[in-house]
Amino acid sequence: MFGVVILGATLAYVQESKAGDVMKRFLGMLPPKCTVVRDGNICEVEAKQLVRGDVVRLETGNKIPADLRIFWNNGLKVE
Repeated sequence: MFGVVILGATLAYVQESKAGDVMKRFLGMLPPKCTVVRDGNICEVEAKQLVRGDVVRLETGNKIPADLRIFWNNGLKVE
């Protein structure tokens, strides 16, 4: 019984470690800054400071900083 508990704890630790690594890789995919329109002004903010209602301006080569609703585009292609 003791061996089963140790095995279960070891497997749980390994899975948790892998999940943490995946989350770190996801954070590495986010761009550090993005261009937004707030109160009619164009400014650059950190991606983690985006709030609901921000209008994000994307240009060629930009990484998408969050889940976005696209309301205008000109030949947009996303990989």
